[in-house]
Amino acid sequence: MKQHAWLLALGFTLVLAALFFLPTDSDRATATPYAPMEGKMLAQLAEPAKPPEPAAPVTTPTPPAAAPRAKPTKRSRRMKAATPPKSKEPALIVAVSTQTSAVPTPAAAPPTYTYESIADKYENDPSNFSLDRVAKTGDVTLRLLGLERLAEAFVLKVAVANDSSSDFYVKGFVVQAGAKTLISRFYFRILIESQRAREGYIVFEKPQTGAAVKIKIEEEGGKGRSLSSQVPYPF
Repeated sequence: MKQHAWLLALGFTLVLAALFFLPTDSDRATATPYAPMEGKMLAQLAEPAKPPEPAAPVTTPTPPAAAPRAKPTKRSRRMKAATPPKSKEPALIVAVSTQTSAVPTPAAAPPTYTYESIADKYENDPSNFSLDRVAKTGDVTLRLLGLERLAEAFVLKVAVANDSSSDFYVKGFVVQAGAKTLISRFYFRILIESQRAREGYIVFEKPQTGAAVKIKIEEEGGKGRSLSSQVPYPF
């Protein structure tokens, strides 16, 4: 009886062990030798990926059409005509004077020469006008010898004699046409020794037609003498 019970217990234990070690469905699925091939077949049988759809073209929105302008009414046209247009820049007023200047044009100065060039031209000019006019003060004598007419000026030849016992120093010559002093240059020695006479030339601008021209010589220092004489020529 004890032997029979032991055999039953052993049989029951073997049944439990067989049930415990018997593989399950999941174990059989993972342990099957076709599992790797199954994965490859699934990858091959999978649907190919669809290509990306092309992007839709970008379209520029069309601006809305401008609404037609309303026709101006008679009132708006009158207001627009009455309103002067606005200028972006300030108005520029330019006044142009049509009056000529009353300032007289200054006369041109007589040209500059040398004593030698004046003397050479004067002595070789057959058209010069001979003069014989004398002005005397004490022992000093002023003599007008001749006049030459140039295109731009006049040349007057003079001589100054010093009969005093002292030297005479020439300060300058002044040429006047009425109350106007003419522009002039003189080519004359400043020193006139005692008992000596010197010749020289005075170049002066052209005076007005018909003017009475006068020449004056002034002394530098000494007695401050001066001599003057009218030029006898019909200017």
